[in-house]
Amino acid sequence: MAAKKNEPPPQGYRPIVLLEGAMGGANGLDDLLVPGKLAAELNSYRATLTRNSPAEAYAKAAAALPRRLLDPVTRRKVLAAIGTESAEGEARDWDAREEESAERDEEDNEQGGQDRNPNPFAGLTASLKCDAYPAASPSHKPAPALEKTEPTKRAHGELCPRGVHMHVFGDDAFDAWRSKIDQLLSGAISKHSDDGKRARTMKDLQDRGPARLVMLLPDWQEKLQTLEREMPNFGHVIEAVARQCSLSRCTSSALNIHPLLLAGGPGVGKSYFAKRLALALELPSYTYHLESAESNSIMLGTERHWSNSEPGVLFKMFADRDLANPVIVLDEIDKGPSRSGQYRPRDSLIPLLERSTARSLRDKSAEVVFDGSWVIYVATANALSPIERPLLSRFEIHHVRDLEPKEAVGVVRAMHDSIRKELGLERFARPEQNLVQELALLANPRVINKALRRAFAGAVEARGTDDNALRLADLGFEFGQAAGLH
Repeated sequence: MAAKKNEPPPQGYRPIVLLEGAMGGANGLDDLLVPGKLAAELNSYRATLTRNSPAEAYAKAAAALPRRLLDPVTRRKVLAAIGTESAEGEARDWDAREEESAERDEEDNEQGGQDRNPNPFAGLTASLKCDAYPAASPSHKPAPALEKTEPTKRAHGELCPRGVHMHVFGDDAFDAWRSKIDQLLSGAISKHSDDGKRARTMKDLQDRGPARLVMLLPDWQEKLQTLEREMPNFGHVIEAVARQCSLSRCTSSALNIHPLLLAGGPGVGKSYFAKRLALALELPSYTYHLESAESNSIMLGTERHWSNSEPGVLFKMFADRDLANPVIVLDEIDKGPSRSGQYRPRDSLIPLLERSTARSLRDKSAEVVFDGSWVIYVATANALSPIERPLLSRFEIHHVRDLEPKEAVGVVRAMHDSIRKELGLERFARPEQNLVQELALLANPRVINKALRRAFAGAVEARGTDDNALRLADLGFEFGQAAGLH
């Protein structure tokens, strides 16, 4: 909105500071007005934005700017960093829309600066062109089953509708097995011996080639929105994941999600969310229960000199699948053994979580070096204090709260339908409203789940399985103590 001379800004609007991209600085322009909240945020970048500022900083600042004010360099930074719902899936040509926007702006000026669009930022976000990925099926259609790829034909960084192919094995990754493979092929060792079986596995991996898919589904946005409706108290976590998904899609780069640490009280749904996130993105997952960890070898295998030597989880996942970004759930990371003289499994996680070292991991049993930097790690913890600071610094920490009453109402209904289907009670109708409201006040998802299962048991016992519905009385006379069920 253009400011009118000698007149104060309309209520709720303020001048903003605009980027001067070619100079790498920022200049104040008092004649352009935007809603006050965005102006305050943009003005806060006055002293910090330079040519070398990170893309994220440009994205936040530039989200409010008319596109005609962005030079090509800044424009690429915005495209690389900004993540919005309207940006995903846009395939219109930027320059053509920019010309249209310029024409509309000229018309606006002729009309005395009146803003034809009530949202002065819609032009930028609606015109983002994220079309570097090959054309994919519409987002409302379910993603097809993952087909067996042919990594030998995939170049490093090659794009496809479901992600980016990256080389996780180097050219010399299997050199340590060259002699054994030659012996296997010549018949010097039996294919049924331990060495023969291992050599055959390595030969198969070598033949498959170095590439694995870093997958990002075409309909990732829709799936994350569904997950947020199901688990609204994890909205800030889903937002962080969505930003990285947008960054990947808009820059045609492989999805790289920073390690996440979900901290919160018992029963808020941390472990369940981690698994649901993997399910929503259709990625394989493995849960590493650190509380019961008995060695440091789970992730990267045991030394070959042990008779029971086994490859680690990461190598097995790369060997068994054509994906490079499985989800590893580090469950109850705060409860892992940490005393001297015991196994300290947390110590072994640091090289995995640090991207620079994760690019060159070595499995001790397979004796193969691979790139594990695309793996998605989601850790859970009830408390942060037991976790060593060097490890803690590797995570993006999210504190998870209990549900708000309004959020909990929807969760209760969704949980009711899920349990009803699980138990085969399809003839059960919607639960009584007073029961839903009472359960919503419990706020804790685990407690709500236990109370609902208790109610289903009471209802079936009292009235059978046909033409039934949950009632408040089905919770039993001890419902007043339900909050202590965990």
